[in-house]
Amino acid sequence: MPLDVVEVHSTIVGDRVLIETMARARAATGVEMEALTAASVAALTVYDMCKAASKDIIIGPIRLLEKSGGRSGHFLRKERAVPGRVEAICISERRGMPKTALPAARLRADHGIEGDAHSGPGHRQVSILGHDDIESFKQTGRLDVQAGAFAENLIVADSTSARSDSAAACAWAAQRS
Repeated sequence: MPLDVVEVHSTIVGDRVLIETMARARAATGVEMEALTAASVAALTVYDMCKAASKDIIIGPIRLLEKSGGRSGHFLRKERAVPGRVEAICISERRGMPKTALPAARLRADHGIEGDAHSGPGHRQVSILGHDDIESFKQTGRLDVQAGAFAENLIVADSTSARSDSAAACAWAAQRS
């Protein structure tokens, strides 16, 4: 089957490599298997490049995120998140100010966190910073930073052990009519 587009994007998230692939074809058949194959091969490539540093690399889960077209129609996975936990939720009433940690907040689609200066239409409605990034900054000895000091809305930590090396792969497929 002729494919029109196959894209592979990777992002480092903590000690993981998140791989997202997209395949597209004009053909009257779905291309989700091609997108999943691209994600699998990309994850195996990451393993091959990193195996000298660790043989304890885990690949997976590999899953379909979205598919459109074909006989079965549209599919959208409800859960697309990388496993992890939110350690702090922070907002500020004005832009350019450090954010203050809250025990809870309301997140609205296409808006952001209610009450935060960056919420509303547009880009960067919610900013996310990794716990490990903050800890690395603290180890430089320059500042003892608190939640919200970097104007982040969410501080997230990986729910798996910081010592485990892993590669997660995801895929989504689309078909043009």
